[in-house]
Amino acid sequence: MCWKAILEALKPRPTVVIQICALTGARAGDYCPEVVRRRFYVDPRPGEPVLPAESCSVHEKPADPPQPPPPPVYPPQADPTEPRTGLDVYQLIVFPLEQIRQYLDDLVRNGGSIQRMFMDFTWPTELETAGWRFSIFKQAGWWTDPEGPFAGQRFPLFTIAESEEYGQPWNEAVLAKWAAVLKMCADRGIQVTLCIFDGCSMKSALDRRHQPLLHNYQHLGAEAGIETYERMDGTIGRGLGIHTGGVYGGFGGDDGSMVSYLPAIGRKVVDLVRASGVDYRIMPGNEMAREREGEETQAHVDGILRDWHDYMIKLLLDAGAPEDRIVVSITGTNTREAVTLPLLAKYPKIVEQVHGPNSPETLARYLDRFQGAEIEGDGFDSNAAGHTNSYGFGMPSIEQARLMREILKVRDIPSYSTFNGYVEEQGWQDIAAAGWEEQRALAGK
Repeated sequence: MCWKAILEALKPRPTVVIQICALTGARAGDYCPEVVRRRFYVDPRPGEPVLPAESCSVHEKPADPPQPPPPPVYPPQADPTEPRTGLDVYQLIVFPLEQIRQYLDDLVRNGGSIQRMFMDFTWPTELETAGWRFSIFKQAGWWTDPEGPFAGQRFPLFTIAESEEYGQPWNEAVLAKWAAVLKMCADRGIQVTLCIFDGCSMKSALDRRHQPLLHNYQHLGAEAGIETYERMDGTIGRGLGIHTGGVYGGFGGDDGSMVSYLPAIGRKVVDLVRASGVDYRIMPGNEMAREREGEETQAHVDGILRDWHDYMIKLLLDAGAPEDRIVVSITGTNTREAVTLPLLAKYPKIVEQVHGPNSPETLARYLDRFQGAEIEGDGFDSNAAGHTNSYGFGMPSIEQARLMREILKVRDIPSYSTFNGYVEEQGWQDIAAAGWEEQRALAGK
């Protein structure tokens, strides 16, 4: 090596020091409770930490000091008359509280009285307000996929159980926001079905890499096989390497690792809804599925999914949730006969929820096919004739919504809700874009 090259190699590489949020790893905002200073290379080499491009979107401005009470303003009250209806927004928790309050007011004013909400979902993964950033679990750091189609890409790593290194696993800022939203629903008389885990977040390879059940400090990722990870402060940590029981891996063999790592979730969620005073139901997982892998039989994968729900139901019952407030939802290749019906035989009061209809034709067919189940509009219904978003999801037309209400009344069905396709398009979310004509038609307004 010539002397010029040696001198060039000895030159200090340019760096920059920024403040990052110790809890999210993003650039620190004005309201982040824990901030650390960290130095990054301006032009990082492969394997070196990358300068965060996004600012923290989780921590919001703290409440103003108490002021003298203004004249009381009472929120609108939901009509509990059956059939109760609603339009769901999967990403509700990511929006500012004031926007959520306006949405819930609009829901009630347009005849809605039920709302399904999702606590731990991942998507859309690319947005600053992506669902995984609002996980109820604390983020422990980042892991880098070592191989395959996502080799070299960095993904979030969570902690899902109490540990010596991280203490309690909860993202308290997000849980506090959930408490506020549930209280808003209670004040308006809205019945909430609160889903803990969104099974749709485990169906695609990219979504799965943001899912706390599958990628956490306790296990370091069901697919990645990694042993070390980057902590939120940039240092290197090492996890436990034991399977934590995501649906894709069952219970982790003889260790019963899911039993070891998830028992606190039942108590946490039940305490949360009870404290809010809301009329609640709890769904352990929305549209949970387990596909066959290798030489597995259908009976094997059905058994894994059935046991997963059985364990989660027991957690909720032990935490004090009444049996008739627990909702089971499966989809995909798994069979109702081997998963849901045995659970109903063991827990006769739990609610079976089946998703799909967004048209009167499909609704009537589902009511005949899944007798006794609660039918929800949450699928790609080819008969839906209303608004269709860029994901291909179609809502019922106004005329279809009116006919569906008549079916609900004739069949004595207590409730029905569909996904509000107006608020989500490819690459953006806008709660203010909610469309209410379908809700008014479903509610008979």
